[in-house]
Amino acid sequence: MTTVLLSTSLIAICLGVARLSPYLAIGMAILCGPAYIRTALVLDRTESPRPSNTLRRIVTFAESFAIIVGLIVCGILAMISAVALFLSLGVGLAVGLGVIAAGILECIAAVIASVLGLVCGLGVMTAMLRRLWPDLEDMAIAH
Repeated sequence: MTTVLLSTSLIAICLGVARLSPYLAIGMAILCGPAYIRTALVLDRTESPRPSNTLRRIVTFAESFAIIVGLIVCGILAMISAVALFLSLGVGLAVGLGVIAAGILECIAAVIASVLGLVCGLGVMTAMLRRLWPDLEDMAIAH
């Protein structure tokens, strides 16, 4: 019952925001979707002893939303810092070898830096997600 009320509220809020600004609603749905799933999992895991009240549901959703936003921000920062690191290493190597005028090495360094930055950012996001998401195995054992 908790997840039905939560999903109804979330859909109503997203549709209300979509009426004002469709682009904001898309971003909100992208952020609220994983937060809703995490909230439903956490409330389902802890609802066995006693039903949760409205304040607890709101606080759990706010925690989940903050975790998702923090996860995205940390991933983006990791990507940016990794791209900057690998790009500076590539340009430093090009300057050291004396082929900076060729330009092709800079392009290769930028592509490699972007790929490595993406991998590092996704790695940070995956590590944080595995640490902060409720453990599904523990939930299956609890039921």
